Amino acid sequence: MSTAQTSSEPIRSRWTFATVVLWGLIAVAAACTVTHYGVTWDERDQKEYAEEVIQWHTSFYGNDTVLENYNRVYGAFFEVAAQLFASLGVLEVYLARHLMILLFGLIGLAYSARLGAHLFGPRAGFLTLAILAATPVYYGHMFNNPKDIPFAAMMVVALYYLIRSFEELRTPSWRVLGPLALSVGCTMGIRVGGGILLMYMAFFWALQSRNQGIAVRSLIKPVVTVFIVAWATMVLFWPWALINPILHPLQALSHFSSHHLGEPSLFNGQLIDATNPPASYLPYWFGVKLPEVYLIGWAAGVLAWVRRPRRLKLSTELLLTAWLFPLFMASIAVTAMYDGVRHYLFTVPPMAILAAAGLHLWWDSCGRRWIRWTVGVGFVGFLGWTVVDMVSLHPYQTVYFNRTAGGGLAGAADQYETDYWGASTKEAAEWLLANGLPNHNGPVRVAHTSQPFLHEHVLHATEAGRQQFVTVALDERPDVVFTTTRARIDRTVAGTRLHVVSRQGVPLCTVVDVRRRDPRPAGSPHGAPLGSGTGPVLGVQPPVGGAL
Repeated sequence: MSTAQTSSEPIRSRWTFATVVLWGLIAVAAACTVTHYGVTWDERDQKEYAEEVIQWHTSFYGNDTVLENYNRVYGAFFEVAAQLFASLGVLEVYLARHLMILLFGLIGLAYSARLGAHLFGPRAGFLTLAILAATPVYYGHMFNNPKDIPFAAMMVVALYYLIRSFEELRTPSWRVLGPLALSVGCTMGIRVGGGILLMYMAFFWALQSRNQGIAVRSLIKPVVTVFIVAWATMVLFWPWALINPILHPLQALSHFSSHHLGEPSLFNGQLIDATNPPASYLPYWFGVKLPEVYLIGWAAGVLAWVRRPRRLKLSTELLLTAWLFPLFMASIAVTAMYDGVRHYLFTVPPMAILAAAGLHLWWDSCGRRWIRWTVGVGFVGFLGWTVVDMVSLHPYQTVYFNRTAGGGLAGAADQYETDYWGASTKEAAEWLLANGLPNHNGPVRVAHTSQPFLHEHVLHATEAGRQQFVTVALDERPDVVFTTTRARIDRTVAGTRLHVVSRQGVPLCTVVDVRRRDPRPAGSPHGAPLGSGTGPVLGVQPPVGGAL
């Protein structure tokens, strides 16, 4: 071994050790704060779907309720795992499910760092972990997003084993092909769109076989084997697919491409039809949601390549494909898009790896120490700036916007959706539970402009709460209405604002006393027509508690 190699080993070991320590600190911090995060409005439906899947299996396929469930078009790999953990009864059911989501989020962090280190070295692995953990749209979803975080985590696990398989194409072994097939199958067992990994595998294996002089026909057997194992793993956790393993997964793909949300989505200051979004939808959203360090990392990578042009490795091309191809397909396909970048969180880990690789390679290629240190200080400064934002937004890191969006959250709040999933209802409901309704006797009639489950989870957690608060519909003369800001629905609720949950001066959820007013303008079941998007706030008085 050369002297240079020997001297570099302690450095590599230090970066690896630093990565492990950082991941441990993130895990501890996340576990200590997981109870701060509210439920999202999809979670009850997901829990019920998981229960029906388990009932279907335990009844030996006699209980067909699950086959009529709206969520039947989704695989249930994560849902079953989360519900089995919750069924142990050690923790409250949604807290248990949140811990399982968090576990998958941490797995995504670990494998992203592992893939970055495998491709570019331990320093790149550490930078990948730091960047991804300081990405609010990923970190914030790690606590209560049962759909997209498990999918993103399993996607990066599968990408890791797919890239590892490039090294063993001459003599494929189950040491790599086994984890690859299972991870692809589990990804598809969450969302059938994970089948794109099989396309990546076939295409990039063909390219790698040409580079190594391997006959393509020799890969037919391992390709078919991985495909069969992955497909079988997918349908194992998906009752609807198990009924018809070929037709139903294809129908699920068709469903997702033509899904109609049924309500508008706030984008670039306008309420748009989510079924027919503009081609700029995802580029705009990613442009305002990702921290500035991503742009620094990508720019550094381009500069490093310009300084020392070289042919990109096949693994790097795969990462670029995993990032750009889904976004390109979304821009040209007729598919519903809403809730910002939530459905495309799986593209964020490849972005973080490439940003980290860019910084790592530029640092090595730049000969001027002062320039390297200037960029290094700038990177740490921007990263720290984002972390400060994340702390100030806690536990609503998902509403983060970078400085290009009018200076941050305050500038973006009227242009884009913020807490579209209603997680801030927990904090609002806790305030009402603690303070009650002034000048009111008897049970308080409570309504919500989105999903009653969001406040019921808090208000009805105890028998005393169930007696004190009664959930009613908006047209059943409520005393109090919880309203989020999704599609500007909060502007349609008339009454006295008792309390406002806000971050950085931006309201996320409001508790409105509507006893002396109808909470809905005449002629609309949910306030002013959502398509108008410009209706004034009707008779709303300043808040009694909280601050805008």
